Amino acid sequence: MKKTLAVALALVFCIVLVAPTFALDTRVTPRYNNVDSVTPRFYIASNGDSVVTVSYQGFEGITTKATITTVIQKKTMWWWSDVDNTDWVIEITEPSGEVEHRINLKNSGTYRLVYEVRIEGTGGATEVISGEIEDSF
Repeated sequence: MKKTLAVALALVFCIVLVAPTFALDTRVTPRYNNVDSVTPRFYIASNGDSVVTVSYQGFEGITTKATITTVIQKKTMWWWSDVDNTDWVIEITEPSGEVEHRINLKNSGTYRLVYEVRIEGTGGATEVISGEIEDSF
């Protein structure tokens, strides 16, 4: 009985030591057919100067076109409203590219960049990558 218990405990101990080496990677990394990555950035300096940058890294021979749509919105109480002259739509027909916009935001507060990147190519259906980034000054 003691020998069986000792063997069972030794087996459990070995499993506990070895199990973490077989743990699954739980990070989620999106995979796309027509683009490797899309990187949006939104920064506001203390004087209100803001920089919007959206870049993408496509695949040579696969990525054919990117349509990048951005708008800056300002939060008032509980809702968001578009800031005048901050909505841009840019089309790029290169495998990789970047757009950058600079604008001075007149009033302090909380702002967000709303972006959508549509990537077309021969790797499959058009992919739409969208999101929001907040910043304030």
